[in-house]
Amino acid sequence: MGKVTKTVPLPAPARQVAVGSDGTTFYVLTGKATTASVSIVGSRAGRVLGSVPMPSDAVSVVPDVSQTTLYALERNGLVDQINIAGGKVVAKFKAASKDDTAQSIALSPDGGTLYVLKNADGTSNIADVNIATEAVRKVLPAPSHCVGVLVSTSGGQLYDLVGTPTYGNIQVFAA
Repeated sequence: MGKVTKTVPLPAPARQVAVGSDGTTFYVLTGKATTASVSIVGSRAGRVLGSVPMPSDAVSVVPDVSQTTLYALERNGLVDQINIAGGKVVAKFKAASKDDTAQSIALSPDGGTLYVLKNADGTSNIADVNIATEAVRKVLPAPSHCVGVLVSTSGGQLYDLVGTPTYGNIQVFAA
């Protein structure tokens, strides 16, 4: 393993991280029991550049393609679109039913589709959400024990991260 060249302190424990479309900005969801925020970390600067308040139960975040807003997924399946400058919520929409537990989100490279991983009664699936209409277009199956979802840089594939205490894998699906 290589030598650590820089450590960037965060204001609270990290929950999740997403990389911006520029490839150099990281959006780190941090939080404690009753508070959450996103620390914007510039890899070139090697420091936290700013912070955006988040819903306290946010479980996953992803920046839009222009890196002007963040999509924050709450455990209950509500998605908040929040301006990075000023931290104001500009849109809210539901991407899961009341019985679902939301886990992870990913955004297509063109910014038109949000993929929302959710779980209900031990069965995982992924909602394909049209950003323009804020509506679920379709629901895709996901493997058991799915813990995260990512989108390929081409947008043509979804990567499902699967894990239990005894095994883990990545499964690749056509988007």
